[in-house]
Amino acid sequence: MKAKSTILKLIVILALMLPITAFAKSYPLYICGATTTATLQPAITGVAPTDQVIWVDVTGGTNTTLKTGSGTDMNYTIAAGLAAGEYTYRVHSVSASPNSCTGDYTEFQFYVLPPITVTLSNPTNENYCEASSGTNTSSSITATTNTLDASLTDVDFAYLWTGTKGGSTIDVSTIGTGETTKTYTLNTTATGSYVFNAAAHYTVASGVLKSTTGNTGCSVTSASSLPVTVTPKPAQPTITIL
Repeated sequence: MKAKSTILKLIVILALMLPITAFAKSYPLYICGATTTATLQPAITGVAPTDQVIWVDVTGGTNTTLKTGSGTDMNYTIAAGLAAGEYTYRVHSVSASPNSCTGDYTEFQFYVLPPITVTLSNPTNENYCEASSGTNTSSSITATTNTLDASLTDVDFAYLWTGTKGGSTIDVSTIGTGETTKTYTLNTTATGSYVFNAAAHYTVASGVLKSTTGNTGCSVTSASSLPVTVTPKPAQPTITIL
């Protein structure tokens, strides 16, 4: 009995020591966006037009029939608006009566990504001078997105910053750095008031990402940042003899 207890303790310790990547999962399909769907097409050798093709949702131990089609109507379109998380569907065929032989199933897993949220930090410097003897001649803003399941190591966010100066659109690549990263740094010496937004969207390292039509990666744009003002330095004095 003591030996069994020791083995169980070792299993628990080893499990805790394993890095998150040991439990990493990748999926052939990722879906984002409330109106996004994807169509799954099975290939069944020898299927006859009158054979049945049956799709079943077995997610989390459920056993819900999604569709009973035929050998000429085998595809299944995933419903829009599924809650975020992993889904497991199975498909198999049943030969036509009178034999009605049931074939082996094929399992397909996919993941529905949660809606993206993106917020901006306050600028590190809301005001800085166009030139200074100090070091505060820049201002950084960081975008923060929603937290994903730690096992989704194939999924990441990409960013694109935009900005205005005095209310007019400006090319942010000409006034700072990091326009495609999560942190943008304004370092221009051109005086004025600058406001920024960050758009975040999903990317996947493998598999297929399906997103809302016309919205690659389900891009979401943040609210505007607090203004960053680049203040002109005072004019250099001239001395007049009175």
